Amino acid sequence: MTADLTSAFRHAPIGVALATVDGVLTEVNAALTELLGHAAGHMRGRPLLAMTHPDDVPGARDACRGLARSRSRRWLHECRLVHRDGHAVPVQVTSSWVDSGTADPHLVMLVEDISERSARETELRRRSLHDPLTGVGNRRKFSERLMHALRHGQQELTPTCLVVVDVNAFKMINDRYGHQVGDLVLVAVAERLTSTARHSDEVVRLGGDEFGIVCGDTTTQEAAVLVRRLRRAMAAPLLVGDAELMVRVSVGVGVSEPGNDPDVAVVAIMAQADKAMYANKSSAAHWG
Repeated sequence: MTADLTSAFRHAPIGVALATVDGVLTEVNAALTELLGHAAGHMRGRPLLAMTHPDDVPGARDACRGLARSRSRRWLHECRLVHRDGHAVPVQVTSSWVDSGTADPHLVMLVEDISERSARETELRRRSLHDPLTGVGNRRKFSERLMHALRHGQQELTPTCLVVVDVNAFKMINDRYGHQVGDLVLVAVAERLTSTARHSDEVVRLGGDEFGIVCGDTTTQEAAVLVRRLRRAMAAPLLVGDAELMVRVSVGVGVSEPGNDPDVAVVAIMAQADKAMYANKSSAAHWG
């Protein structure tokens, strides 16, 4: 390299590496060693794949094969590299296949830390899948988890249950105490449901005063146990601000049998759970 090129390589603000076409590092700059916490001497002679997060290695191998096939001057790939202390570093690797004819073909890699962007994207996705008031999953999250559970049930021949929970007389709570208290009641109900559900269950707010619990790989008997536990939990008053309120709920359960077609089952299980919930609500109203 000339002096100017050497300076540009050494002092570039992002990671830069030269590598063989097999991805073995031959030169690395200071930004890359700082990013991964390794000395340059430790990195030279090692493939970048050796510093790639194990879960991301298959994708990185595919990217390497794609670059070799295309011999592209600009091949982008995102993955996680592993810092010397063990934590994962999200990066975007831009690779260029160089075949000048005057030297052996080699790769130039730009390795950019995208931790902040990745964190923003993760937070945006979290917000897109969660109800801002209660913090539990929203309708979109519900659709994703229910379809995932139903597909698993089709593949693994396991049943799926859906528990629908509706807060009784919620309009009266809003009318009597105001919408701010009504919101606090929904938050408290969501917390009660979350504490009652199993770790594998997904509690979601379907909208208004209605919640759902997606229970994958769950029999009707197991769902009945969950419902009994839920009713016992809701029998205790909710602490809302400085007041204790008795809040009753109506509950319905839908079930999809093992092996059912998910696209058909998703409509049926929701209809069954809703029908059971409204029957429970009607019964509660009839008996006061």
